[in-house]
Amino acid sequence: MSAVVLTNGVPVGAAEAVAASFMDILQNGQVTRDWYPYIKPRFMVYYKPVGDLAGKDKPTNPAKARSPSFYAGQYTSHYFGTATVLADGEKLVLELGPKPLQFTLEHWDGDTYALSR
Repeated sequence: MSAVVLTNGVPVGAAEAVAASFMDILQNGQVTRDWYPYIKPRFMVYYKPVGDLAGKDKPTNPAKARSPSFYAGQYTSHYFGTATVLADGEKLVLELGPKPLQFTLEHWDGDTYALSR
């Protein structure tokens, strides 16, 4: 026997905990443990920062960036789709998604910018 749990939530282990509890009831007649605290940590790896700059210290003497208008425009990625970079005064804003999420880009070094959430 198996269980299928559908959700439109973010992956935090909740659906898996529901399925594990259901299987527990089938096999043991009751839920034998709180499955969520056991399963959730296994999903937290998906929330760790990733990328070339993750975990690195910002340069103490970064090279200057070009004018924000130089970077403004639309960029396409097979994975992320279309991204729009907007020049907002002296800062850059990245827009992603059909109902755009906005992220302020932080100058890192030269033409390199960092995105954090």
